[in-house]
Amino acid sequence: MKLTTKQLRQMIVEQIDGIWAKSQWSIRESAVQGRGAFTNQEMERNTRVARVARIRPDGQCAITAFGRLVNHRGLGNAELRLEGNSYWLYTTGRVPAGAELVSDYRDVPGLHFDRNTEGFTET
Repeated sequence: MKLTTKQLRQMIVEQIDGIWAKSQWSIRESAVQGRGAFTNQEMERNTRVARVARIRPDGQCAITAFGRLVNHRGLGNAELRLEGNSYWLYTTGRVPAGAELVSDYRDVPGLHFDRNTEGFTET
């Protein structure tokens, strides 16, 4: 049986959900937009959470599945840091359990977002 693109994407999301639910974060519905990444436990300042993108040889960013879940907020509780050819998400302060991980990623080269998307919040 051949799977459609939509079915494949759903399978990937389900696999990611299953893995991430057992770790320090999980995927839930977001008040910011769509789905987001939420902490399962309290995280201290400067906790390296996950890789959100890698820089391709052409200079553009290939965003990871996790990176697609990090919603934008001007005053976020996390930031992107470049390490080698990858951007990683780090907490900027103590983040309580159950909080959504959000970051201001406007100034990261190669990462694009649409301010016209419903639910986009600029603070």
